[in-house]
Formats: sequence, structure tokens, C-alpha cells
Amino acid sequence: MRKREETAISDTKKMFPITTHALTLEGSLIKLTLFVFGLQLNKTTN
Repeated sequence: MRKREETAISDTKKMFPITTHALTLEGSLIKLTLFVFGLQLNKTTN
């Protein structure tokens, strides 16, 4: 079980951009939210 969770986290981290250029906390949260939303869309289409 732990191996599966570590693999999922590792795969997700690989998809994150190296940097996110956001000037405010709200901007960072918006980018993070959109990334997670896009990740979920990608998983449902595959």
C-alpha cells in the first residue's frame, strides 16, 4: 500500500512545473488549483 502511495505522489510531483511565477499567495493558489484540476482531467481521459 505504501509503495503505491509513494509512486502516485512521485508521479504527480514529476508533472509539476519547475517554477510558478505568481506574485501573491492568491495567484499561487489559483495556479495550484488549476494544475490539480488539469491533472484530474488528464486522468479521466486516459
